[in-house]
Amino acid sequence: MGCHLHNLIDAVRQKELMCADSISDDEFFEMVRVFNNIAPQSICFDMGDIDKFPDIAPVYELVKEPFPDCWFELNFTNIDGGQVVLGMLVVVRDQAQIIVFRKIRKQWMLRGAIFADTLSSWQRYEIIPTSDIFAEELREYKIALSTFLSALNCNNVERVEHTPETKLQKARQKKEKQPLFSHWTLELSIPRSSQENQILNGIHARPRVHLRRGHPRQYKPGKWTWVQPCVVGTGKGIVTKDYAANFVSTEK
Repeated sequence: MGCHLHNLIDAVRQKELMCADSISDDEFFEMVRVFNNIAPQSICFDMGDIDKFPDIAPVYELVKEPFPDCWFELNFTNIDGGQVVLGMLVVVRDQAQIIVFRKIRKQWMLRGAIFADTLSSWQRYEIIPTSDIFAEELREYKIALSTFLSALNCNNVERVEHTPETKLQKARQKKEKQPLFSHWTLELSIPRSSQENQILNGIHARPRVHLRRGHPRQYKPGKWTWVQPCVVGTGKGIVTKDYAANFVSTEK
């Protein structure tokens, strides 16, 4: 997909950035101020298509910024079939700040921000705006980012840099446009596990065939690896898995 941060910087400079209605003017100008100061030197990561994210939960012990100032970008398909670009500027100083932008049909909009003591804070954080609709949207983006950072900090993940072409950079420079950013993607090196062929004893011997979800595994203190989703088991029968959450009303 590439990186659209240069495009957003141009939109902000030309005052073409829209803002969610529930964000106050003071909040908007402060977020834009931080963006203008931090975005040009941020390290960019392309997270790909959110619809293709693996069905895993974040491991918050692994959720930490790779650099103090980062831009994380992903895309997804809107309900009307249009392509949406989602960008998150992550700034970590005395606290962690995530400023969220969305681009639909060439129009950028500031969606809000998340503030926490650290990126690994998953229970205590503040969301602006507090509107239920926007707050829920930002929570989902925070989970997607946390999932990506969980994988990023596994030991068998390689960061691959993609650098813009020199001719294209020179052409943009002549037109006095913002230079294109190089960006990073991840490549997972996943060896075949010999553990799947081990003979199990006791009541766990010859488990029925079942799907094992992809997940990070800590194999020694501070060392994590990524275990790929796979079908395991040699016994008779098959087990399927599903996950659901039940919400019980406390109103009387």
